[in-house]
Amino acid sequence: MSSQQQQRQVSGCIVVVAKCPIPGKSKTRLIPLLGKDGSSKLAKAMLSDVLLTLEHCPELKNVNKVLLYAPGDEMGLSIMTSILDEIRIEGCIGTEGECSSGTS
Repeated sequence: MSSQQQQRQVSGCIVVVAKCPIPGKSKTRLIPLLGKDGSSKLAKAMLSDVLLTLEHCPELKNVNKVLLYAPGDEMGLSIMTSILDEIRIEGCIGTEGECSSGTS
């Protein structure tokens, strides 16, 4: 196997740590410019872009992707599940042994 082929076969784990995009709680320094909803939409778009980039990168096919989010409650789970559904990323999302599908 050539060194190029070995470089392409990456394994391991990538952890994305994110705050849920909640109006008034996300990108707060941009609220004066974008408003609460605008800053929340920007945070959601940025997170979606990162998740889609990781999901569709062929070199990361064999890499586990983990999304850690706050708040780690039912509201956070609902928001993150909704984002994964919207961008059509399948996966397991949940806490302490619970697992909900990221898409239906």
